[in-house]
Amino acid sequence: MKPPIKYYIATSFQNKKGHAQCRRFFADMGYELTFDWTVYPFIPDPYVMYTMATKEIDAVKAADFIVVLLPGGRGTHTELGAALSLDKPVFIVAPHPQQLLDSQGLTNPFYYHASVQLVSRVENIPNKIESAA
Repeated sequence: MKPPIKYYIATSFQNKKGHAQCRRFFADMGYELTFDWTVYPFIPDPYVMYTMATKEIDAVKAADFIVVLLPGGRGTHTELGAALSLDKPVFIVAPHPQQLLDSQGLTNPFYYHASVQLVSRVENIPNKIESAA
C-alpha cells in the first residue's frame, strides 16, 4: 500500500476556519496532516513557544508539500521560508493573485519563488501534485 501524501498548512491564528476547511478537504482525499497547531492555544511562554516552533518546523520537514493560506502572520512566513529552504513544493492559495501585489506593502518576494505555485482554490492543489509526481 502506498503511504499517504503528507502536508502542512501555514496560516494565521485568525484563519483557523480556513485551516479547518483545508484540513477536511485533504483528509477526505486520504492525505495526512503532519501537525495541527490549531488545537493548541497561544501561550506567550518561552518554553511553550520553543516547543511549538520545534513541532511546526519538524512538521514542515515531514511534509511532502506546504499549503499557505493568506493572510498569514510571522509564523506563516517563517514556515514558508523553512519549506523553501528544504525545497518543498509550496502552494499559496490566492483567489485573486493580483492582491498579492496590492497588499498595502505586505507583499513578499518569496510568494514568487520557483518552488511556489499560486492556486486560486485549495481544491486545485491535488491536480498540481499529481502532475508533478
